[in-house]
Amino acid sequence: MFELAGVRVPPGPHLSDEIRDQLAGGTYEQPELDALRAKLRPDDVVMELGAGIGVLSAYCARVVGSPNVFTFEANPALEEPIRALYRENDVSPSLEICVLGGRHTEERLHVHDSFWASSTVASRGSSSTITVRARPFEAVRRVVGPTFLIVDIEGGELDLLPSLSLDGIRTVVIELHPDVIAEEDCAAVLDAIEAAGFAFDADASSGDVFVLERAAPGTRAARAAEYLPAAQTARAVGEIRALVPADALFVLVDAGLWWQGGEFGDRRRFLVERDREDWGLPADARSALEELSDRRAEGARFLVFAWPAFWWFAEYPGLLETFRSRFRCLLDNRRLVIFELPVEG
Repeated sequence: MFELAGVRVPPGPHLSDEIRDQLAGGTYEQPELDALRAKLRPDDVVMELGAGIGVLSAYCARVVGSPNVFTFEANPALEEPIRALYRENDVSPSLEICVLGGRHTEERLHVHDSFWASSTVASRGSSSTITVRARPFEAVRRVVGPTFLIVDIEGGELDLLPSLSLDGIRTVVIELHPDVIAEEDCAAVLDAIEAAGFAFDADASSGDVFVLERAAPGTRAARAAEYLPAAQTARAVGEIRALVPADALFVLVDAGLWWQGGEFGDRRRFLVERDREDWGLPADARSALEELSDRRAEGARFLVFAWPAFWWFAEYPGLLETFRSRFRCLLDNRRLVIFELPVEG
Protein backbone atom coordinates (compact mmCIF):
# COMPACT_ATOMS: atom_id res chain seq x y z
CA MET A 1 0.00 0.00 0.00
CA PHE A 2 1.31 3.44 -0.95
CA GLU A 3 0.28 6.74 0.61
CA LEU A 4 0.45 10.13 -1.06
CA ALA A 5 -0.88 13.40 0.35
CA GLY A 6 -2.99 11.39 2.78
CA VAL A 7 -4.48 9.25 -0.02
CA ARG A 8 -3.88 5.50 0.22
CA VAL A 9 -3.07 3.85 -3.13
CA PRO A 10 -3.63 0.08 -3.38
CA PRO A 11 -1.00 -1.77 -5.42
CA GLY A 12 -1.95 -3.58 -8.59
CA PRO A 13 -0.76 -4.57 -12.08
CA HIS A 14 -1.92 -1.21 -13.46
CA LEU A 15 0.98 0.45 -11.61
CA SER A 16 4.18 0.40 -13.66
CA ASP A 17 7.60 0.31 -11.98
CA GLU A 18 7.97 4.01 -12.80
CA ILE A 19 4.68 4.91 -11.13
CA ARG A 20 5.52 2.73 -8.12
CA ASP A 21 8.83 4.55 -7.73
CA GLN A 22 7.06 7.91 -7.93
CA LEU A 23 4.48 6.84 -5.37
CA ALA A 24 7.15 5.51 -3.04
CA GLY A 25 9.17 8.71 -3.41
CA GLY A 26 6.15 10.99 -3.02
CA THR A 27 6.63 12.62 -6.44
CA TYR A 28 3.59 11.18 -8.27
CA GLU A 29 1.31 14.04 -9.41
CA GLN A 30 3.30 16.39 -7.19
CA PRO A 31 2.76 19.58 -9.28
CA GLU A 32 -0.99 18.92 -9.42
CA LEU A 33 -1.20 18.21 -5.69
CA ASP A 34 0.77 21.37 -4.94
CA ALA A 35 -1.69 23.35 -7.07
CA LEU A 36 -4.66 21.77 -5.28
CA ARG A 37 -3.18 22.58 -1.88
CA ALA A 38 -2.73 26.19 -2.95
CA LYS A 39 -6.00 26.79 -4.82
CA LEU A 40 -8.76 24.32 -3.92
CA ARG A 41 -11.45 25.72 -1.61
CA PRO A 42 -13.92 23.71 0.54
CA ASP A 43 -16.85 25.20 -1.39
CA ASP A 44 -15.51 24.27 -4.85
CA VAL A 45 -17.18 21.88 -7.28
CA VAL A 46 -14.48 19.91 -9.08
CA MET A 47 -14.63 18.54 -12.61
CA GLU A 48 -11.64 16.40 -13.63
CA LEU A 49 -10.84 15.21 -17.14
CA GLY A 50 -8.46 12.28 -16.93
CA ALA A 51 -8.77 10.50 -13.60
CA GLY A 52 -5.60 8.43 -13.91
CA ILE A 53 -5.59 6.11 -10.89
CA GLY A 54 -7.89 8.40 -8.90
CA VAL A 55 -5.41 10.11 -6.56
CA LEU A 56 -6.39 13.69 -7.38
CA SER A 57 -10.15 13.10 -7.29
CA ALA A 58 -9.81 11.26 -3.96
CA TYR A 59 -7.78 14.15 -2.57
CA CYS A 60 -10.38 16.64 -3.81
CA ALA A 61 -13.18 14.59 -2.25
CA ARG A 62 -11.45 14.90 1.11
CA VAL A 63 -11.45 18.68 0.74
CA VAL A 64 -14.82 19.45 -0.86
CA GLY A 65 -16.79 16.26 -0.23
CA SER A 66 -17.46 13.38 -2.62
CA PRO A 67 -20.78 14.79 -3.97
CA ASN A 68 -18.82 17.79 -5.31
CA VAL A 69 -16.24 15.85 -7.35
CA PHE A 70 -16.97 14.65 -10.90
CA THR A 71 -14.23 12.83 -12.77
CA PHE A 72 -14.09 11.39 -16.29
CA GLU A 73 -11.61 8.76 -17.45
CA ALA A 74 -11.34 7.39 -20.98
CA ASN A 75 -9.57 4.11 -20.24
CA PRO A 76 -12.08 1.44 -19.10
CA ALA A 77 -9.25 -0.72 -17.73
CA LEU A 78 -8.73 1.86 -14.97
CA GLU A 79 -12.31 1.86 -13.69
CA GLU A 80 -11.89 -0.91 -11.11
CA PRO A 81 -8.47 0.34 -9.81
CA ILE A 82 -9.96 3.82 -9.40
CA ARG A 83 -12.99 2.52 -7.54
CA ALA A 84 -10.72 0.35 -5.36
CA LEU A 85 -8.73 3.44 -4.43
CA TYR A 86 -11.96 5.28 -3.58
CA ARG A 87 -13.10 2.42 -1.36
CA GLU A 88 -9.74 2.34 0.39
CA ASN A 89 -10.08 6.04 1.19
CA ASP A 90 -13.79 6.01 2.04
CA VAL A 91 -14.65 8.51 -0.70
CA SER A 92 -17.07 8.23 -3.62
CA PRO A 93 -16.59 10.88 -6.32
CA SER A 94 -18.74 10.54 -9.42
CA LEU A 95 -16.70 8.53 -11.95
CA GLU A 96 -17.74 8.11 -15.59
CA ILE A 97 -15.76 6.19 -18.18
CA CYS A 98 -15.89 8.32 -21.31
CA VAL A 99 -14.14 11.02 -23.31
CA LEU A 100 -15.43 14.58 -23.13
CA GLY A 101 -15.29 16.38 -26.45
CA GLY A 102 -17.44 18.31 -28.87
CA ARG A 103 -20.38 15.98 -29.40
CA HIS A 104 -22.06 12.65 -28.64
CA THR A 105 -20.04 10.07 -30.57
CA GLU A 106 -17.27 7.55 -30.13
CA GLU A 107 -13.55 8.17 -29.96
CA ARG A 108 -10.53 5.98 -30.54
CA LEU A 109 -8.28 5.64 -27.51
CA HIS A 110 -4.67 4.63 -28.12
CA VAL A 111 -3.84 2.51 -25.09
CA HIS A 112 -0.31 2.31 -23.72
CA ASP A 113 1.15 -0.23 -21.34
CA SER A 114 1.82 2.77 -19.10
CA PHE A 115 -1.76 3.86 -18.37
CA TRP A 116 -0.89 7.55 -18.05
CA ALA A 117 0.28 7.71 -21.68
CA SER A 118 -3.01 6.46 -23.17
CA SER A 119 -4.51 9.17 -25.36
CA THR A 120 -6.97 9.99 -28.10
CA VAL A 121 -3.88 11.31 -29.94
CA ALA A 122 -1.89 8.59 -31.70
CA SER A 123 1.72 8.44 -30.53
CA ARG A 124 4.61 6.03 -30.32
CA GLY A 125 4.37 3.24 -27.81
CA SER A 126 0.63 2.53 -27.94
CA SER A 127 -0.06 -1.18 -27.65
CA SER A 128 -3.67 -1.20 -28.90
CA THR A 129 -6.55 1.00 -30.01
CA ILE A 130 -10.05 0.74 -28.57
CA THR A 131 -13.31 2.61 -29.11
CA VAL A 132 -14.69 4.54 -26.15
CA ARG A 133 -17.84 6.56 -25.53
CA ALA A 134 -17.68 10.34 -25.90
CA ARG A 135 -19.92 13.08 -24.49
CA PRO A 136 -20.07 16.83 -25.21
CA PHE A 137 -17.91 18.76 -22.75
CA GLU A 138 -20.27 21.75 -22.71
CA ALA A 139 -23.37 19.68 -21.95
CA VAL A 140 -21.60 17.98 -19.04
CA ARG A 141 -20.20 21.26 -17.75
CA ARG A 142 -23.68 22.77 -17.62
CA VAL A 143 -25.00 19.86 -15.55
CA VAL A 144 -22.01 19.67 -13.18
CA GLY A 145 -21.54 23.42 -12.72
CA PRO A 146 -17.84 23.20 -11.82
CA THR A 147 -15.84 26.00 -10.24
CA PHE A 148 -12.56 24.08 -10.41
CA LEU A 149 -11.41 22.28 -13.59
CA ILE A 150 -8.57 19.74 -13.73
CA VAL A 151 -7.40 18.55 -17.17
CA ASP A 152 -4.81 15.83 -17.82
CA ILE A 153 -5.72 13.98 -21.01
CA GLU A 154 -2.36 13.34 -22.68
CA GLY A 155 -2.65 15.66 -25.66
CA GLY A 156 -6.44 15.44 -25.95
CA GLU A 157 -6.62 18.99 -24.64
CA LEU A 158 -6.17 20.22 -28.22
CA ASP A 159 -9.24 18.31 -29.44
CA LEU A 160 -11.20 19.77 -26.51
CA LEU A 161 -10.35 23.33 -27.48
CA PRO A 162 -13.23 24.06 -29.93
CA SER A 163 -15.84 23.16 -27.29
CA LEU A 164 -14.04 24.52 -24.26
CA SER A 165 -16.47 26.77 -22.40
CA LEU A 166 -15.31 27.96 -18.98
CA ASP A 167 -18.42 29.74 -17.70
CA GLY A 168 -18.62 29.57 -13.91
CA ILE A 169 -15.13 28.16 -13.52
CA ARG A 170 -12.75 29.97 -11.17
CA THR A 171 -9.58 27.88 -11.46
CA VAL A 172 -8.10 25.70 -14.20
CA VAL A 173 -5.27 23.25 -13.50
CA ILE A 174 -4.11 21.75 -16.79
CA GLU A 175 -1.20 19.51 -17.65
CA LEU A 176 0.02 20.05 -21.20
CA HIS A 177 1.90 17.51 -23.29
CA PRO A 178 4.36 19.08 -25.75
CA ASP A 179 5.82 15.61 -26.33
CA VAL A 180 2.44 14.49 -27.75
CA ILE A 181 1.11 17.62 -29.47
CA ALA A 182 3.19 20.46 -30.92
CA GLU A 183 4.30 23.22 -28.58
CA GLU A 184 2.40 25.79 -30.66
CA ASP A 185 -0.74 23.71 -30.05
CA CYS A 186 -0.06 23.78 -26.31
CA ALA A 187 0.30 27.55 -26.60
CA ALA A 188 -3.05 27.74 -28.43
CA VAL A 189 -4.73 25.92 -25.52
CA LEU A 190 -3.24 28.30 -22.97
CA ASP A 191 -4.06 31.35 -25.08
CA ALA A 192 -7.70 30.22 -25.35
CA ILE A 193 -8.01 29.87 -21.57
CA GLU A 194 -6.48 33.31 -21.03
CA ALA A 195 -8.78 34.79 -23.67
CA ALA A 196 -11.72 33.46 -21.63
CA GLY A 197 -10.73 35.76 -18.76
CA PHE A 198 -8.08 33.80 -16.90
CA ALA A 199 -4.63 34.89 -15.69
CA PHE A 200 -1.63 32.60 -15.40
CA ASP A 201 -0.36 31.95 -11.86
CA ALA A 202 3.35 31.24 -12.26
CA ASP A 203 3.88 30.63 -8.55
CA ALA A 204 1.29 27.85 -8.38
CA SER A 205 2.38 26.28 -11.68
CA SER A 206 5.22 23.83 -12.14
CA GLY A 207 6.73 22.02 -15.12
CA ASP A 208 4.02 21.14 -17.63
CA VAL A 209 1.24 21.80 -15.09
CA PHE A 210 -0.29 25.25 -15.57
CA VAL A 211 -2.60 27.01 -13.12
CA LEU A 212 -4.87 29.79 -14.36
CA GLU A 213 -7.43 31.71 -12.33
CA ARG A 214 -10.39 33.87 -13.24
CA ALA A 215 -9.07 37.43 -13.30
CA ALA A 216 -10.60 40.86 -12.98
CA PRO A 217 -10.63 42.89 -16.22
CA GLY A 218 -7.32 44.61 -16.76
CA THR A 219 -5.33 42.17 -14.61
CA ARG A 220 -1.75 41.85 -15.79
CA ALA A 221 0.02 38.51 -15.73
CA ALA A 222 2.76 36.76 -17.63
CA ARG A 223 1.60 34.94 -20.77
CA ALA A 224 1.40 31.27 -19.82
CA ALA A 225 2.77 30.08 -23.16
CA GLU A 226 6.07 31.79 -22.33
CA TYR A 227 6.60 29.00 -19.77
CA LEU A 228 6.37 26.12 -22.24
CA PRO A 229 9.58 24.06 -22.67
CA ALA A 230 11.10 25.81 -25.70
CA ALA A 231 10.63 29.25 -24.17
CA GLN A 232 11.87 27.98 -20.80
CA THR A 233 14.97 26.53 -22.42
CA ALA A 234 15.81 29.76 -24.23
CA ARG A 235 15.38 31.78 -21.04
CA ALA A 236 17.41 29.33 -18.96
CA VAL A 237 20.31 29.32 -21.42
CA GLY A 238 20.30 33.12 -21.40
CA GLU A 239 20.27 33.23 -17.60
CA ILE A 240 23.19 30.82 -17.33
CA ARG A 241 25.16 32.82 -19.88
CA ALA A 242 24.45 36.03 -17.97
CA LEU A 243 25.51 34.71 -14.55
CA VAL A 244 28.20 32.11 -15.28
CA PRO A 245 31.37 33.58 -16.83
CA ALA A 246 32.24 32.19 -20.24
CA ASP A 247 35.43 30.54 -18.96
CA ALA A 248 33.98 29.01 -15.78
CA LEU A 249 33.24 25.36 -15.11
CA PHE A 250 29.86 24.67 -13.56
CA VAL A 251 27.86 21.71 -12.29
CA LEU A 252 24.47 21.34 -14.00
CA VAL A 253 21.84 19.15 -12.34
CA ASP A 254 18.89 18.54 -14.67
CA ALA A 255 18.09 14.83 -14.06
CA GLY A 256 19.17 14.20 -17.65
CA LEU A 257 15.89 15.68 -18.86
CA TRP A 258 16.80 19.11 -20.11
CA TRP A 259 20.24 19.69 -21.50
CA GLN A 260 21.19 17.22 -24.25
CA GLY A 261 23.69 19.14 -26.38
CA GLY A 262 26.90 21.07 -26.42
CA GLU A 263 25.71 24.60 -25.77
CA PHE A 264 28.21 24.92 -22.93
CA GLY A 265 30.81 22.47 -24.24
CA ASP A 266 33.21 21.02 -21.68
CA ARG A 267 32.28 23.66 -19.11
CA ARG A 268 29.26 21.63 -17.98
CA ARG A 269 30.03 19.01 -15.31
CA PHE A 270 27.81 16.41 -13.63
CA LEU A 271 27.36 16.34 -9.89
CA VAL A 272 28.04 12.59 -9.70
CA GLU A 273 30.51 11.66 -12.42
CA ARG A 274 33.31 9.23 -13.18
CA ASP A 275 35.75 9.93 -15.99
CA ARG A 276 33.62 12.92 -16.98
CA GLU A 277 30.54 10.72 -17.48
CA ASP A 278 27.25 11.08 -15.62
CA TRP A 279 27.18 8.47 -12.85
CA GLY A 280 23.58 8.85 -11.71
CA LEU A 281 22.10 9.99 -8.41
CA PRO A 282 23.83 10.46 -5.07
CA ALA A 283 22.83 8.02 -2.35
CA ASP A 284 21.78 10.79 0.01
CA ALA A 285 22.30 14.48 0.79
CA ARG A 286 25.66 13.82 2.43
CA SER A 287 26.89 11.99 -0.67
CA ALA A 288 25.69 14.88 -2.84
CA LEU A 289 27.78 17.31 -0.78
CA GLU A 290 30.84 15.04 -1.01
CA GLU A 291 30.46 14.78 -4.78
CA LEU A 292 30.09 18.55 -5.03
CA SER A 293 33.29 18.98 -3.02
CA ASP A 294 35.09 16.79 -5.58
CA ARG A 295 33.75 18.88 -8.47
CA ARG A 296 34.86 22.08 -6.72
CA ALA A 297 38.34 20.63 -6.26
CA GLU A 298 38.35 19.97 -10.00
CA GLY A 299 37.56 23.61 -10.70
CA ALA A 300 33.77 23.95 -10.74
CA ARG A 301 32.78 27.45 -9.61
CA PHE A 302 28.98 27.38 -10.01
CA LEU A 303 26.17 24.95 -9.24
CA VAL A 304 23.07 25.11 -11.44
CA PHE A 305 19.83 23.24 -10.76
CA ALA A 306 17.42 23.22 -13.72
CA TRP A 307 13.67 22.73 -13.29
CA PRO A 308 13.48 19.03 -14.31
CA ALA A 309 15.60 18.24 -11.23
CA PHE A 310 13.80 20.42 -8.69
CA TRP A 311 12.37 17.20 -7.23
CA TRP A 312 15.83 16.70 -5.70
CA PHE A 313 14.95 19.26 -3.05
CA ALA A 314 12.16 17.00 -1.79
CA GLU A 315 14.05 13.74 -2.38
CA TYR A 316 17.09 14.93 -0.39
CA PRO A 317 15.72 16.77 2.68
CA GLY A 318 17.86 19.65 3.84
CA LEU A 319 20.00 19.77 0.69
CA LEU A 320 18.68 23.08 -0.62
CA GLU A 321 18.89 24.68 2.82
CA THR A 322 22.51 23.48 3.15
CA PHE A 323 23.40 24.99 -0.22
CA ARG A 324 21.78 28.28 0.78
CA SER A 325 23.72 28.41 4.04
CA ARG A 326 27.08 27.67 2.43
CA PHE A 327 26.96 29.33 -0.98
CA ARG A 328 25.75 32.60 -2.45
CA CYS A 329 22.52 32.13 -4.40
CA LEU A 330 22.62 34.16 -7.61
CA LEU A 331 19.22 33.18 -9.02
CA ASP A 332 16.14 31.32 -7.83
CA ASN A 333 13.15 31.19 -10.17
CA ARG A 334 10.82 28.76 -11.96
CA ARG A 335 13.62 27.57 -14.25
CA LEU A 336 16.89 27.65 -12.37
CA VAL A 337 18.59 27.85 -9.00
CA ILE A 338 22.19 29.03 -9.38
CA PHE A 339 24.84 29.09 -6.63
CA GLU A 340 28.33 30.54 -6.77
CA LEU A 341 30.89 28.11 -5.30
CA PRO A 342 33.93 29.50 -3.49
CA VAL A 343 37.33 28.00 -4.23
CA GLU A 344 38.05 24.97 -2.03
CA GLY A 345 40.72 25.62 0.37
